[in-house]
Amino acid sequence: MLSGEVSESASSSSTTYYGSCSRMDPDVAERITSLLSSLRLTSLHNNIPQNGEVERLKQIHRQLEWLVSEEPDDHRRRRLRQILPAANCVREQVFALRRYLHSVNTASSTNYATHIHGALTAIMKESFEEEYRKLAN
Repeated sequence: MLSGEVSESASSSSTTYYGSCSRMDPDVAERITSLLSSLRLTSLHNNIPQNGEVERLKQIHRQLEWLVSEEPDDHRRRRLRQILPAANCVREQVFALRRYLHSVNTASSTNYATHIHGALTAIMKESFEEEYRKLAN
């Protein structure tokens, strides 16, 4: 599920998560949600990423950095900046997995494991902080 999508059977923790987004500047939170939704990760998960998509992902990551800098709450802004590289890495590795689905080169999968392990560890360490969840999705 992409950030910003809520199923009707959302658990109370999901409700808490989405409720916590309202504590962020609404404009920043909405723009982050919109930006991440534009990646269409769920609908494109079986397709090989095209060169334009990879460039678009890099552009979105730059825009996320800028949006995080627009967060008026200094504490929240610092914490979002801290988790942003790990969240970006996960999205990059999703693109790598899409490439691996259509490739016979298994040597690259070792590189994938190394990158994703560090990112997931960072996200897990901070997963109890609700403002991090916005960027991790």
